[in-house]
Amino acid sequence: ELKYSLAGGALQLIDPSLISHDEKSILPVINTLEPVVGPTQGGYFITIRGLGFQSVASLKVLWGTSLVLSRNQLTLANGELRFAAPPGTSGATVLVSLQNSIGVSRNILFMYSSTGPVPIQFGISNLVGSVANPTRAVWGADHRLYVSTIG
Repeated sequence: ELKYSLAGGALQLIDPSLISHDEKSILPVINTLEPVVGPTQGGYFITIRGLGFQSVASLKVLWGTSLVLSRNQLTLANGELRFAAPPGTSGATVLVSLQNSIGVSRNILFMYSSTGPVPIQFGISNLVGSVANPTRAVWGADHRLYVSTIG
């Protein structure tokens, strides 16, 4: 719902049929890339936020010069593009950009690190107890992680 006012008058609703938005006819724009540093093993999710990637049908992620990720490796939801990072070499930097049928975005720098953040970081909240030498973990229907020791 979009409203306007003329010269301080009453707010009036703009007819929705007069409003349009089309990101399919613009260059892709990368606003953020997260994370910008990652471990060398790859496999963790990279999230790109921006514009111009409304559809993954013609979108490619250019990961340096040697790897191009295509639409079957991408997920797009709520304005975020996600894909699994490929493995790399510690200290190596990669230029990441997006390409659609209109052209290519600016590059964002990504760096591999042997001491980079781990792919998954857990926070402890609502801790019920502790388990010495855990050997098994299962997600429960209540969205809690249940950890036990077998043996």
